[in-house]
Amino acid sequence: MPEPASDSDPRFKLRCFWCRRMILARRSWIGRDVECPHCQASMSVPEPDPSGAPTRAARPSLAARRFFNFPCPRCDSLLEGHTGMSGRVGSCPTCGVRFAVPFFNPRTNRPSRAQLLDDEQEAPAPVHAYGSCGSEAPRIVRDDDGTSMIVCPRCEEYNDIDADHCAACGVPFSMEGAPTGASQQSEGLATAALILGILSLPAFVVVVPGLVAVALGIMSRMRATQTRKPITGVIGALLGALSLAGAAAFFLL
Repeated sequence: MPEPASDSDPRFKLRCFWCRRMILARRSWIGRDVECPHCQASMSVPEPDPSGAPTRAARPSLAARRFFNFPCPRCDSLLEGHTGMSGRVGSCPTCGVRFAVPFFNPRTNRPSRAQLLDDEQEAPAPVHAYGSCGSEAPRIVRDDDGTSMIVCPRCEEYNDIDADHCAACGVPFSMEGAPTGASQQSEGLATAALILGILSLPAFVVVVPGLVAVALGIMSRMRATQTRKPITGVIGALLGALSLAGAAAFFLL
């Protein structure tokens, strides 16, 4: 007869919803979707059975997984995770430290800080904080004179060891070189301004597309960072202004 489960027990027995095989679940997983280590299927972790008997997992939630980026808690490498990984143990491909994947807060649209699991006093790897993982991570090579260089994983270009991004193709190596949420939003506004600016030319009598193109182009410039100012927003605003000028000439003449 199984022993009653105690609230102080950090783990309890759980049967996979799909393959029915037994796993040990953590109480911190309750209410979250996890992957079965046997069949790799997703399942939702319910409250444990008070009697201590194995609990059957539930169907995974219908909510789509949210992907997010977060910095390594030791070397600040830019890492990627999703809501199904939150709370699980991961390791940084740059410095090798172990951490708990942070949780994503939908209200702030940002993840919490990853919890460091290894000793913080350990000396970090003597490398720059590179923002990739696995086979996509930039390689560090040494020149004949002993100078360290970063090899871009996308274009194979050689960069200075302290570079934040590739000088040839712009792929980020670090948190500083990665596009921020503001720059991504600016690029989205710039693209929308360009599309509306192009559409406003043949439909200049409508006026509205031209006005919106100009507004979005100005907003894209205002929200752009100092290092990332998309030119497409300016082009869209100019096309929108040109269509407005055509509309003014059409109605006044």
